[in-house]
Amino acid sequence: MTSVRRLAVAATAIWCFVLTPVHPAAQPASGRLTIDTLIDIKHPSSPVWSPDSRQVAFVWERAGVQNVWVADASTAPASPRALTRYDSGTLGGLFWSHDGRHLYYSRDGDLWTVDPDGAQPPHAVWPTPLHGGNVVVSPDGAAVAFVRGGDV
Repeated sequence: MTSVRRLAVAATAIWCFVLTPVHPAAQPASGRLTIDTLIDIKHPSSPVWSPDSRQVAFVWERAGVQNVWVADASTAPASPRALTRYDSGTLGGLFWSHDGRHLYYSRDGDLWTVDPDGAQPPHAVWPTPLHGGNVVVSPDGAAVAFVRGGDV
């Protein structure tokens, strides 16, 4: 699949998720826009394809809280699955392991991992009292670089 086609499929899949009603209470009976309706809007971002191009993982934000979701790109319409269920906070730097068996992301200054099948709960790869950020995976997937205390 070409990269342009993959990007188009990912964008379409994610926007289908956004347009699908998620919470019936979020639909105002009067058709008026309410604070509850605005808060219930989910904002997908940071889509990343699995190495085998069968799944797309992305960050879904609702009311300032970000979580990792994954969808099977080979089925239409794909139903996304939540891999994390945080009640607060944001995350960043979402990427797949080279073999596609894990997803990684940064949260609260630590590198976290979660399995794309959701079988295991997310856990910190390296918990530390010092905050790190701007995590980037190497092209071969064997290492990551990050900024901590202004140093790479």
